[in-house]
Amino acid sequence: MNNIIGLNYHTELLESLNWDEEEVENLVNFVTNFLDSKTNPRIEDIANLLEVIEEKWSLSQRKIIEKILQMEYLYLNLNTPGVNSVN
Repeated sequence: MNNIIGLNYHTELLESLNWDEEEVENLVNFVTNFLDSKTNPRIEDIANLLEVIEEKWSLSQRKIIEKILQMEYLYLNLNTPGVNSVN
């Protein structure tokens, strides 16, 4: 996830976590480890991930991570040729 988190999202996370770099790193590592543990995450897996983020951190961090995941999903969908793609 470190490679998909842009400067704007990193700054948004930092601000939401009171500029605590270590806590941003903890959150990013948590999400990265979760996603790395799933070969093909289902929507239920992502919903569970977002719930855990909201419980461990807050709704603010959940919304930011949700935006990042939506952008990554859009990117992957637009760059994956196939019958179900939007290309």
